Amino acid sequence: MSSSLQSFQLASELPLSPSEREALESKIREQAAQLEKLQDGGVGAPRIKPDELQKLIILLNTFDGRIKELELLTEKQAKLIEDLNKCMREVQEDIEQIRLYFPKLISEDRRRLAEIEGRLTIIPQKKQIDRGEVLLALLVARNGKMMAKEARQKLGISDSQFSQLLSMHRTKIEVRPYHLDRRQNVLLLKSGD
Repeated sequence: MSSSLQSFQLASELPLSPSEREALESKIREQAAQLEKLQDGGVGAPRIKPDELQKLIILLNTFDGRIKELELLTEKQAKLIEDLNKCMREVQEDIEQIRLYFPKLISEDRRRLAEIEGRLTIIPQKKQIDRGEVLLALLVARNGKMMAKEARQKLGISDSQFSQLLSMHRTKIEVRPYHLDRRQNVLLLKSGD
């Protein structure tokens, strides 16, 4: 048994068999050929001529310059957009302030107009007083009712003058639409006069 142990060798120490050796050598030759082809530029790889390589380098440099220009332009446009957004926010704030301010201004103007209108009183002239008395007398003679058109024609005055006369005597004379024809008005003498 001890003699068999002395002849025992590990598998890693055993020599290669002829078929394994041939396969390994074939693989090494194949890889060496591939390596040689890759170093020569590979199989079917186009070779770049030196002048074409120079043109390619110039073209790449041109593209690089253009890319840098575009990056600068993009930065400028981003800043411009930021400035425009800021300006737009300011304008929107101004619009909001105006929207809140104008109703106050309008209400103040209405209040002032009401004060001015309250101070205004129509002081009738002598002719208007006479016409007012004639109109009241006509209404009394007709039992307190008369068509507005007929009264105006009897007084011989224009529509605007008749309208002013009625507004001066609005405490004594009432104007209502005629029940048969709403386009016409009826004058009524207010009770108590």
